[in-house]
Amino acid sequence: LGGSEENPWTPIGTAENPFKGTLNGNSHTVSGLHINDKTKDDQGLFGVNAGTIGNLTVAGSVTGKDNVGGIVGTNTADGTIKDCTSNVTVSGENNVGGIAGKNDGTITDCTNNGSVTGTGNNVGGIIGSNTGTVNGSDNTGAVNGNDNVGGITGSNTGTVEDNRNSGAVTGTGTSAGGIAGTNNGSLDNDINTAPVTGKDDVGGIAGTNGENGTVEGCTNSGNVTGNGDGAPGAIIGNNQNTNPDAVKDD
Repeated sequence: LGGSEENPWTPIGTAENPFKGTLNGNSHTVSGLHINDKTKDDQGLFGVNAGTIGNLTVAGSVTGKDNVGGIVGTNTADGTIKDCTSNVTVSGENNVGGIAGKNDGTITDCTNNGSVTGTGNNVGGIIGSNTGTVNGSDNTGAVNGNDNVGGITGSNTGTVEDNRNSGAVTGTGTSAGGIAGTNNGSLDNDINTAPVTGKDDVGGIAGTNGENGTVEGCTNSGNVTGNGDGAPGAIIGNNQNTNPDAVKDD
């Protein structure tokens, strides 16, 4: 399947014509996925998904520009990804994730084991940029990026709940977190056990918790190291939400 420079994979679905069907992988594995074009957006096995993709494992490598993921480049508000595993090495610039680069829909019970690298903003083990919902998912892959780097999602304005990260998170710029680099949505009952290293605004759960961000019932046992201004936080590096109920242990 698209396993060489001479025979690269063409992603299924585009912004103009997204995939709208239902794919049940029946626990099969798609191996040998190969995409390597740093000029193209919406790169993955599926480019843009507005349907349902489930019960599928994908292995290989994907390199693109923005909205790059092991399973899907962009998951739209109508899109669902469930019970999928990515063993894909993923790299790009902005909105780079192990499962999906950008998520406006729903991602449930997925696992990423591949390394994820972004040279720009919004890099995450499961999702690069999330405005939708991600729950019950696990990341074990190393995550490396610049700004907004997280074990589950680089940036979040949606809902992130009941997820687990055990992949090392490294950011070279601002906002690195074990679960989310920057959170302006909700983080609920998420667990980080991995080391988090960054420059400014580094936290075991969220690097930056924005004015609209809430964190509840999340736990961190990973080491947190910040190399810039400001002390790193076991839970949050920089909390911008002044509501005393914005961050709760339970």
